[in-house]
Amino acid sequence: EKGSSQESGCKTGGDACPPDLPRRHFQYCNALFANQYGPCEAVINSSTAVYSADNVPERATIGHPIPGCDIVIVDPREQLAPIGVPGELWIGGPFLADGYLGDEKTTREKFARRDFGNGTQIYYRSGDRGRWLDGGDIEFLGRMDRQVQLNGMRLELDEIEAEIGANSAVRYSRVLEIKKQGHSTLAAFVTPNFDAGCLTSVSQQWSDAFD
Repeated sequence: EKGSSQESGCKTGGDACPPDLPRRHFQYCNALFANQYGPCEAVINSSTAVYSADNVPERATIGHPIPGCDIVIVDPREQLAPIGVPGELWIGGPFLADGYLGDEKTTREKFARRDFGNGTQIYYRSGDRGRWLDGGDIEFLGRMDRQVQLNGMRLELDEIEAEIGANSAVRYSRVLEIKKQGHSTLAAFVTPNFDAGCLTSVSQQWSDAFD
């Protein structure tokens, strides 16, 4: 309710925060607004931005790392990126997972032991893009790959395409995230691997399967 005290608050996380959401939030209430960032391999609030009614940003950021959490932004050479230069967010600290159960290959790919000046430790390569701002906050810039978030769930479009392509009737497939009026859906486009005469019956089978 508008005019409510700042003893309560609103937290967002699990997906990219719309840039103007804090502004729209304070049009209706004065409760604190916190935008949190963090993958499940680390901690869901690895970095947090907190805004009040008298400190409304033009664009929401993901703030700065929480105590005990070390976030670095690295360039393609895995060197620290200067302020303002986009790079990949790497997350370090005691909150990290040990790895992926039963998947040593992915664990080696995603967790790296590095020393960026604060001693050697393990970092999680998030695959997220961001950049440091002059005030010490981090601006989230999306993904470096084709991973998307849908209703707070991480989805790998390449994996979905691989599953579709495993069907012998599919010659080529492409899965895209379609954004419309602030909502996202997935759409799959398929090139069939059979003659046109079979297309109608197979299309009906797929339609029945997804309805």
